[in-house]
Amino acid sequence: MEINSGIIIDGVLHEMIELIDASSLNFDCSKCSLNKECKECKMEHESYLCNVMGCFCFVSRGKVTDIKTEEEKE
Repeated sequence: MEINSGIIIDGVLHEMIELIDASSLNFDCSKCSLNKECKECKMEHESYLCNVMGCFCFVSRGKVTDIKTEEEKE
């Protein structure tokens, strides 16, 4: 699986879903995989993670077992 943008927290990959990709989603903040972290960020910094990162939401893709960079793929 190739992921272009995401965040790894405690070994779990959370992929950023961009606004363009989200047009077919019926989504609300409660379904975001970083909802808990976002609430903490909002309380401390008065901004949501999706606004800071420039995306629509985050989707959990599960535990990360192997990460390869572009150099390793060649």
